[in-house]
Amino acid sequence: MRTNPAATVSLDGSSAQGPQDARAFAESIKLYLVTVFEIDGSRITTHGSLKAHPSSEHPGGNSELVLLGAENRRVDIESKSPELLAEAGGGMMKPVQINTTQENPLDFEVVFSVDSAQEKVKSWSVNATDDRGNVQHFGPFTGNQQGLPAATILGDSPSGDYKITLLADLNNGSTVTKETSVHLLRPDPVITGGFRYSIVFDYDKAKSIAEYDEFLTNVVAPLIIDGATVTIHGHTDIIGQEAYNQKLSDERAQQTQKIIESAIANSGRDHVKFETTGFGEDANHSPFDNNLPEDRFYNRTVIIDIVPVK
Repeated sequence: MRTNPAATVSLDGSSAQGPQDARAFAESIKLYLVTVFEIDGSRITTHGSLKAHPSSEHPGGNSELVLLGAENRRVDIESKSPELLAEAGGGMMKPVQINTTQENPLDFEVVFSVDSAQEKVKSWSVNATDDRGNVQHFGPFTGNQQGLPAATILGDSPSGDYKITLLADLNNGSTVTKETSVHLLRPDPVITGGFRYSIVFDYDKAKSIAEYDEFLTNVVAPLIIDGATVTIHGHTDIIGQEAYNQKLSDERAQQTQKIIESAIANSGRDHVKFETTGFGEDANHSPFDNNLPEDRFYNRTVIIDIVPVK
């Protein structure tokens, strides 16, 4: 707002205590902007309401109301000034841009998949046995998919051959055992240029808002060259059942992939590889903690990584 003196914002407070309490929240944010950043108060309007828009609650819902209520006690910042809005158009604020070097733990992860585990399997675990007979045990797990850091399995070894034994306890009381082998090799660190974008979803929604459809189509998709690898990871907060959140994150990731695929269709980019996974509420992969309302907002996300050549 200091760079664009004509830009204006609206601060919309919400509180279960009523509009007056909500307006006081908004006024406190306005005071902060005026006193700390010296923004002219005439450029900031404030409002207060009983419910946040969009709300983190479903009408008639009675589950985890304490967590949801905390999320509805907030101030939303909105603007119609073009200087503050995303290049893709619509009413979405411009995203934050960060240039950094980041290690991708998924580049060196062994992923185990058990089809229909959440419907048929009580729990499952993995044993990794090296060529000296040393056994490492991992689990139990309950989801359809679980990643394990290869560095954890290798320990101090640069490489190794392992017999992998998967043991699944089924809901009918029986046990299933599957075996395979894997060779792990610790890779040399390689810095690869790429792009990372993230979009957030409303509470309990798998369909992105229209502005994000435009963002994915007009900003993200043009950066994908032929031969690129696009990694898409879906996430959720911890509110709700774990199995439901896993499905929700899968749907968020798949819906994002469909939008991008549609945007690059018939463009001559026929060799783009998609690696799309939903992690649900898995804390090992969540981009943020779930302790604060803001954390949970940010965890309702899909993260898109574009690597030109992989």
